[in-house]
Amino acid sequence: MIRLGNHLVIVLVLFLLCGCSNRKKAQFEKVLSESGLIDNRILEDDLIYIIIPGQGCPSCLKMAQEFLKASNFKQSEFHFILTFYESRKRLKLIYGDSVLFRKNVYLDENSLFHNGGFYSMYPTVIKYGPSGFKLKNMDPNSYDIWRSLELGSYDF
Repeated sequence: MIRLGNHLVIVLVLFLLCGCSNRKKAQFEKVLSESGLIDNRILEDDLIYIIIPGQGCPSCLKMAQEFLKASNFKQSEFHFILTFYESRKRLKLIYGDSVLFRKNVYLDENSLFHNGGFYSMYPTVIKYGPSGFKLKNMDPNSYDIWRSLELGSYDF
């Protein structure tokens, strides 16, 4: 009897985890659609969205900012979303015009991502596409993940 109860608890926990992930995915798709960043086409490849808030953990934001500045703008799998920022002028000081005008950089002027539930004091990396949906808040211990993204490994 206890064994059956343990199995039920495990199944319930797995169900809740999957449900939360699916809910977050649906929420992300809604905000992407509202922002105009995605259309209804079927994605053939996974995309990496990196949401960089204007405020939060200073060292974490610095890592994300440096990653954006150093990334090759031709890497179409990376999409950077700058949200909840103070002003465009401040962004220009941090990144420079050449970075802000890249095709893969989106200025979330209406804070759709922040207000849509994708705000953290840490940058957030989202892998989205045919292989599924994964979300990771990049805390101070995420240096290895930044490094793996630089090297083209998107498993986190």
